[in-house]
Amino acid sequence: AARPLPIGDGPVLRPGNSDTRLPAIRARLKLTASTSQLYDELTVDAIKAFQEGQGLEVDGIIGPATVAALNGGAATRREDIIANMERWRWMPSDLGDFTVFVNIPEFRLSILRNGQEEYTTRVVVGTTKNQTPVFSDSIRHVVVNPYWNVPSSIIRGEIAPAILRNPGYADSNNMDLLYNGAPVSPWQVDWTQVSPTNFPFRVRQRPGAGNALGQIKFLFPNKHDVYLHDTPSKSLFSRSYRAFSHGCVRLNDPFEFAYALLSAQEDDPVGFFQSRLSTGREQRVDLVTPVPVHLDYRTAFTDAEGGLQFRRDVYGRDAAIWAALAHEGVAISRPAS
Repeated sequence: AARPLPIGDGPVLRPGNSDTRLPAIRARLKLTASTSQLYDELTVDAIKAFQEGQGLEVDGIIGPATVAALNGGAATRREDIIANMERWRWMPSDLGDFTVFVNIPEFRLSILRNGQEEYTTRVVVGTTKNQTPVFSDSIRHVVVNPYWNVPSSIIRGEIAPAILRNPGYADSNNMDLLYNGAPVSPWQVDWTQVSPTNFPFRVRQRPGAGNALGQIKFLFPNKHDVYLHDTPSKSLFSRSYRAFSHGCVRLNDPFEFAYALLSAQEDDPVGFFQSRLSTGREQRVDLVTPVPVHLDYRTAFTDAEGGLQFRRDVYGRDAAIWAALAHEGVAISRPAS
C-alpha cells in the first residue's frame, strides 16, 4: 500500500483552532473522513489517546513532536526490534502469576495478574547519570511514613555543602544529623572542622509530606539499593520524559499501588493502610507472600491490543546490544528497496 502523504509543518494547533491539515490528521488517526478544518473535541480526544500510546505529553496540543509521531517518527530499525527480543531472553522463565513490572523507557509500572494488566501508574526513573538498573527481585516490605536515610553520595554532593553554608538547612528540611547513631544539633557543631569530604555525620529526613520518599516506600532488598517510593514532587509526572531520580523508581499513585499489594492479605487494605499512615510514625508492613518485581528496559513492545509500541532509548542501550549481536554473527536480511 502507498504510504500516506506526510502531514506538513504549520502552527501549533490547540483545541478550537482551524487548519487545512485537520482532514489529513483525522485520516491518519482513522477517524471519520470529515473535511472540516476545525480542531474539534472528537479529534482532540483521539490525539490525546495517540499521544498516550506514543509516550508523548498528553495535552491534546498538536505541535512538532506530535506531527512527527503522526508521520511515523524516525523509522524503527529491525535492529531495535531484535535488540528487544534479545532482552526477553534475559528474563526469568517464570515471571510470576501476580507480578510487578517496571518498563524504564516507558516510565511506567504495571501489576500483571496471569499476564493481564490489573493496575498501572506513571513513574519517574533514574537520570542518564544515575541509571535505574535492570534486575528481578521480590517486594517483601511496605514502609509507611518512612525516614529517608540520605545516601553518602548525596550527602557529599548536596546536603553537606548546603549545611556548611547554612546550619539551619537541616531543620528547615526536616533532617536529623546523626553522630554514632545519636542525633546532634547542627548549632553545637564547630563547622570550621568539617568539610563535604570530612563530614562525620549520617543524615536522615524525618517522616512527613515533604519527605523525599513521600509517605510510603516498597522494599525489595538488593545490591543496587533501589526501591519504589512515593514523592512530593508530583509535577514531574505530567512530563513525557521522566528520567529525573537518583536511580530509585518514584510512583505517581503509590497509595493505590499499596492497596493492590495489600489486598492479597487484608480484607480492608485501604483501612489497614490509612490507619498506619495516620499515626505519622514509621511502620513496616511485611508482605505475607513476597511479590515478584521486574525492572526491565524495553524500547519496543506490544500493547494489550497487539500493536507495536516504541519508546525513546533513554539510556542509549539498544546500539550496544545490537553491536554485541552483530559481533556474534547475527544477520538481518533487508528487502530490496
